[in-house]
Amino acid sequence: MEWQQEIQEAFRAVDIENSGLVGYQEIKAAMRALGLPAKKSLVLASMREHGCQVPERGERVDFDAFEQILSERFRELDPQDTFVKAFKLFDQDGRGRITYADLKRVDKQLGNIISEEDLKRMLNVFDLNRDGELNEVEFAQALNAMSLR
Repeated sequence: MEWQQEIQEAFRAVDIENSGLVGYQEIKAAMRALGLPAKKSLVLASMREHGCQVPERGERVDFDAFEQILSERFRELDPQDTFVKAFKLFDQDGRGRITYADLKRVDKQLGNIISEEDLKRMLNVFDLNRDGELNEVEFAQALNAMSLR
């Protein structure tokens, strides 16, 4: 899953001492940085579930527990909320439509990972009403199709 690399990078970023262990504050900071819910009670309960007996007293968890905690939070994300955020990433003007220019802009921000031909093909395949843009329904179908591959 794509967020596993983010979890590894987050662990390296918060494990300042390079000890291989992180505590409550570090886990909470990593969760916030990754856009995950980070309520104190949730973080402490998660730490206890993964072998940390008394996180309130500074006990820490290793990478495996950290990864499990954050993976669980990623799996709990509301898919509708994730969809809305993804759509807004492309539709910055709030028009309710994603154009070829929008696709190209986001691809450029990501480091030009998709060829212009593939961007045009993607738009053509998922533009069901043939208006040259993707509406929310078409975008949802595109996301669903891509996640099945």
